[in-house]
Amino acid sequence: MLALLRRQIAALSEIVSSLDCSSLEGVRAAEVVELFSRGEKLCASGIALAARRVEETGHFRKEGTRDASEWLAGVTGDSCSAAREQLETARNLSFLPSSLEDAFRSGGLSQKQANEVRKAAEKDPDKTDELVFLAGKSSLRELREEAGKVIDAALSKEEDEERHARVQRERHLQTWKKNGALMGEFSLTPESGAHLLGALESLAGRLFEQARAEGRSEPHAAYMADALVALATSEGKEPSRGSLPSYEVVMRVDLEALVRGHLLPDEECSIDGVGHVPVSLVQSYLDRAKVRLVVERHEDVVSVFSMRRNIPRALDIALRARDRTCVVPGCRASFFLERDHVQEFAKGGPTTLSNLVLLCSRHHKMKTNEGFRIKGRPGAWRWLKPDGSPAGPYEQEGGETPPGATGDASGGTTPRLRAAGDAVPHPLATGPEARGAEATDPAPAPEPEPAFGGELRGDDATCGDDEQLTLLRC
Repeated sequence: MLALLRRQIAALSEIVSSLDCSSLEGVRAAEVVELFSRGEKLCASGIALAARRVEETGHFRKEGTRDASEWLAGVTGDSCSAAREQLETARNLSFLPSSLEDAFRSGGLSQKQANEVRKAAEKDPDKTDELVFLAGKSSLRELREEAGKVIDAALSKEEDEERHARVQRERHLQTWKKNGALMGEFSLTPESGAHLLGALESLAGRLFEQARAEGRSEPHAAYMADALVALATSEGKEPSRGSLPSYEVVMRVDLEALVRGHLLPDEECSIDGVGHVPVSLVQSYLDRAKVRLVVERHEDVVSVFSMRRNIPRALDIALRARDRTCVVPGCRASFFLERDHVQEFAKGGPTTLSNLVLLCSRHHKMKTNEGFRIKGRPGAWRWLKPDGSPAGPYEQEGGETPPGATGDASGGTTPRLRAAGDAVPHPLATGPEARGAEATDPAPAPEPEPAFGGELRGDDATCGDDEQLTLLRC
């Protein structure tokens, strides 16, 4: 085996040393990248498996290192924390579903992808196949988010609340100087972080508009840094109530979980832009200002209809609650998102939730000016070139359905948040949005009495006569 491996590495070394891609067509250069990526994954798998044996035999001590992760970091040039995760994955492969080990050994997963799947599989092995499938079709960020949801759902109510309490105890803000700049890091609970980000995003938006009016353009991170200083200094004065930035914290939770008080698998309780929080936290926030509560039930969130081109406030909240990021597969941009009609308004496209998407400015311009198109539905959008062919590295041709997901005849997967159809009110909707709507389903059974002591009410202040609204708020 070692002789064969040495020959293969020597051959690869010769290929790389003589590699000249200047004469390659773009499609061939892309194929070279894909092949090297596969090789990199295979090499990472081999490193992890062999390093595990170095740990088992104690050989790292002969090299004068404290533990196997320190020895591995010295060999690979990576950090000790990355080496520890690499070894942890190798240790646990034999105790987890075989699909993870098969994908790892075949080069189907990078080391970081394998780490994320492994951590989730340890909590819920039944989700392994679904996550392995997702790893091959999406970005690392999307995989990390889904794996995090699996871990969150596997926690008991007590474990969830203890984790939240630990984050509160360990909150901190640290600063240091580097290359002439003041740098830092902070750790906050999700709800505290959401209030901070809400205020900063609001101020950053103002600074962005001001810069655009002056013909300047800078990265979003620069505007956020300026917003932090503006929030802290308030030009040397105590900020008045009217000068504070206006923002909303959007919390989302499944109705059954809200009533029950804890999550079950495939349920969600989170703050937009921040992540998971315990259900008990949402219950305690029901009467807070600047908090918008989006309640889900059976995957339905809202049903909004408007005859106007302008997007009403209620529909805007529903759209952002559903999409959260740019919907183009693989993009995941979450700043300065723009609303767009899937079917153009000028060509008869209605201003409904099912016909609206959030796009980053780059993809919005490509759709408007370059002929690119977005097709599909929430959770199964497809980004197409002007000729109708798939575009982007994460486009799924053939509509394959991942393990554990439901599908329809079109091959798309059922999204977690989706429109239930126009003018079909949510069972708990009240106020003018529930009047005159023609429900297509039988009358719902009486709901259980909420255990959280709050009152759910329709957001009737933002809905006109030509809108059907079922967004719930607190």
